[in-house]
Amino acid sequence: MDPKNVKDIEDLAAELDELRRLSNSFNLKFIGLGLEYQNKISGKSSNNYFAEIRSSLSHRLLSCEYLFNLLNSIHGSAFNSRSFDEHASHRILGQFGPEISTAMTTASVEGPCLFDCIIYNLTSTFDYLGGLIELICGGQGRNRLKWNPLVNALRTGISPLIKSEARYILLKGHEDFVDKLYRYRSEIIHDTAVVGAFDLAIDNTQTTNTLQLFVPLRFATKFAELKMLSSNNRITLRYTSLFLLKRTINFLIEVLLRLRIDVEVNRKLPAGKETLLFKDASGNLTGDTDRFWT
Repeated sequence: MDPKNVKDIEDLAAELDELRRLSNSFNLKFIGLGLEYQNKISGKSSNNYFAEIRSSLSHRLLSCEYLFNLLNSIHGSAFNSRSFDEHASHRILGQFGPEISTAMTTASVEGPCLFDCIIYNLTSTFDYLGGLIELICGGQGRNRLKWNPLVNALRTGISPLIKSEARYILLKGHEDFVDKLYRYRSEIIHDTAVVGAFDLAIDNTQTTNTLQLFVPLRFATKFAELKMLSSNNRITLRYTSLFLLKRTINFLIEVLLRLRIDVEVNRKLPAGKETLLFKDASGNLTGDTDRFWT
């Protein structure tokens, strides 16, 4: 494999803009779902468990974005190489000076730690999602479901959850994406830590060296898109982290869109009895929340 064949983020500014757009879209739709839940199911302005789920999900996603920004600050870092001797290229990196040693430590410890933390936070979002679906489709007062029990309930055919509009996309998402994340998390918690490779590009004609961190091949081969890329590329940790974060948010948005339908199907309050009203373009009061779903 050509070591120069690297799959990395090509336009970081554009990708960060897209990530912000997705995050804003998710947050607005979650607000809209909460308003519809209040108007159609609970009838209460204080929905503690719904608010708790929303707060927890938002916290995990914000944590992932923060961790991604930290990882991105490490990747591509330039380290001064004043101690580098261009006539002794065979010397080990640790002898090139304190900046190079710092780069080695960063690559071998900090980068993989940040990536693992992103995995932990992302998998937690799906456990919270299980509780949200149970709340809307299973009824209040039932047990709070984590992700795997939710999937089992959707598969059995005896749970009221099987009527959820989101059932198909949840099971498909589990098979294609979520289950692979869970299995990897279990491996690194219970079996062994997995650390990817890194490159410290040293240019004899320059005074700085560039650091690149790569995702473990063991992880990349679990996902169809990454597996295809890994056959001809080394994939950076930041590319992989952004891929996981965007895919998770897109998946959550797809689920929220279907849960909006579930709220209508499971509504307990008749139309016209909404407790929270908004002014439409004509100044009339309405319980419509379309503004949050565009």
